[in-house]
Amino acid sequence: MRWARRWEPIAWRAVEPNEGEYRWEALAGFESELLRAQASGLEPIVVIQFTPEWAQKVVPYTCGPIRADKFGAFAAFMEQLVARYGSASPYGVRYWQLGNELDIAPEEGLFDNIYGCWGDLNDAYYGGGHYADMLKVVYPRIKAADPKAQVVLGGLLLECNPATTTIGVTCINERRWKSGYFLEGVMRAGGGNYFDVFDVHSYAQLRLDLPSRMHSFYAWSGPLGGTGLPEKVAFVRQVMGNYGHANKPILAGELALKCKEPTPECYDAAAAFVPRAVAEAYGLNLRGTVYFPLVADQVYYSLLPSNFTPKPAFVAYKFLTSQLVNSRYEGPVTHYPGVSGHLFNQNGTRLVQIVWSTDGVDRTISVPGNFARAFDKFGNPIAPAAGRLTIGWSPLYIELK
Repeated sequence: MRWARRWEPIAWRAVEPNEGEYRWEALAGFESELLRAQASGLEPIVVIQFTPEWAQKVVPYTCGPIRADKFGAFAAFMEQLVARYGSASPYGVRYWQLGNELDIAPEEGLFDNIYGCWGDLNDAYYGGGHYADMLKVVYPRIKAADPKAQVVLGGLLLECNPATTTIGVTCINERRWKSGYFLEGVMRAGGGNYFDVFDVHSYAQLRLDLPSRMHSFYAWSGPLGGTGLPEKVAFVRQVMGNYGHANKPILAGELALKCKEPTPECYDAAAAFVPRAVAEAYGLNLRGTVYFPLVADQVYYSLLPSNFTPKPAFVAYKFLTSQLVNSRYEGPVTHYPGVSGHLFNQNGTRLVQIVWSTDGVDRTISVPGNFARAFDKFGNPIAPAAGRLTIGWSPLYIELK
């Protein structure tokens, strides 16, 4: 594990309740967290959110956009924040994320939620241009305070692809369909030059009607199902590429298969999601992935509850790290018919394939001549039968000499 994205954002309103009045003591707990993260070798991603009342464009939404005439005030705040906690400080923060899940509208009634709500239903590009205008003012001030700083665009939900989904059928409503244009709005307004990393959030859900057992929310995965991550990343790269930014780094800042109920079937699918999505992320050349959340009681898809009793997804995550630690990504696995996967080289001592059935239907393969061992997603050994292995919807690990 290399990344720690802080669930609770830095609240601008708490540090600067009145314009020009900074209360840095509000971040005392944050400072101790950063020091612990550094001691653990974790790269922190710090989210900044919650607009104070005096700077709100849509009152009383603290999750909402900043007024244009207060962009300068926000830039001054960020400049001081980065100077205090940036790469040259004892806290060493490099990644600063401006907002969270911006492509939601205030009309959702969130007010004070952890979601952002910069969405504008009255704008053809859902408010993306306004966010870009903010970046143009704030980004140079952040870079002036710390040239090593990396500005992360506030993670987007991208709930529906407006090019391939239908309102009321594959996409729940117009708001969620229209939100797919937020990124287009950012890029169209020139915002691509004013952030360093794009953050996409990608969630899946249990689908017992599909052989693959999983499908992204709404229609990202296609008819065969899957995690939805490759389709979302392809969409993002196409939009950014249309504006000359096809190679901008992408982070999957929130990734999980959501369980609405704590059923064994859903917990098993959530565990299978972990190695598949992370392997896909390597194949997509992402900057990194962040499972969300690590610890929580109020959601069934966290890796751990507050008493730290391991959930199946945590067991799968732990085994994944043992297989990929100190590994180099080699490329996709393509030589088993009907099977998808990715190959990793661990320090030149062994090769590890993470493989699954492309359509979820069981496939039987002959084990390679350099076969060493095979494991299920939890690390349980699987012995070939007569030199053959069955690969289904749940990923397997195949170690090769």
